[in-house]
Amino acid sequence: MNENWNLRLKECREKKGYTLKDLESISKLDMSQQSIIKYEKGEVFPRINVLEKMCKIYGTTIEYILYGKSFLEIKFITLHL
Repeated sequence: MNENWNLRLKECREKKGYTLKDLESISKLDMSQQSIIKYEKGEVFPRINVLEKMCKIYGTTIEYILYGKSFLEIKFITLHL
């Protein structure tokens, strides 16, 4: 996992134009603004099911959040090591 996962998480939220309050009000996530702040600061890592939901809302992938690359890029790099 890349050390900047939390910054990519915040970047994706901001690109979609969501505020912390917007995400809190989306019932699919069922999380507080405080939780989101902790994720975006890198203090706490979200549960995988929460991360999956956030990625769907942001229109991105878990691979991008964790590694800064798409699944295909990761697969290519792995195959050529």
